[in-house]
Amino acid sequence: MARKTTKKRRRKTRKKNITVSPWIVLAVVLLLALVVSIPYLKKTVEDTGAVVPTAALSAGGFAIAISHYQHGIVWDSLSVMVDSKGRSTRDITRAKDVRPVKYAFIKATEGERMVDPEFEANWEAAGESRVKRGAYHFFRSSKDPVKQAESFISTVGALRADDLPPVLDVETIHK
Repeated sequence: MARKTTKKRRRKTRKKNITVSPWIVLAVVLLLALVVSIPYLKKTVEDTGAVVPTAALSAGGFAIAISHYQHGIVWDSLSVMVDSKGRSTRDITRAKDVRPVKYAFIKATEGERMVDPEFEANWEAAGESRVKRGAYHFFRSSKDPVKQAESFISTVGALRADDLPPVLDVETIHK
């Protein structure tokens, strides 16, 4: 009997070269980044407010800094709202505690010549309210300190006995 020979057919397997567009890769990366960041995007300003020190809550008095960036200040109703996590909040519905602001430091000057455009109005309004007021100067280390002091003194003028002491705000040091 003759032996049947069976030939196994070998299939040639070709390696497929898959070319992926860089745009698809970018889209996938961006999608993954979005998915990972969703929990962080849900956070609001209220979730990330400043931690209010416990001592400030027990003392009952808060201090704030005011400059021309704040508008429409209602001086006789300034308050700090604190949520259940002990952070400041802007949302009254999240507020666990509402405490009055007792002290306000108002920006008067910056550098040698800049006078805060809202200083005079804020200074007068704070003086008429229950908030104790103080003036501050934003110091520029690259400018002449004597000229800065002269600008501050001439802008603020005479202080009342119940005014807070002047404050120097030093945030950056220039070469």
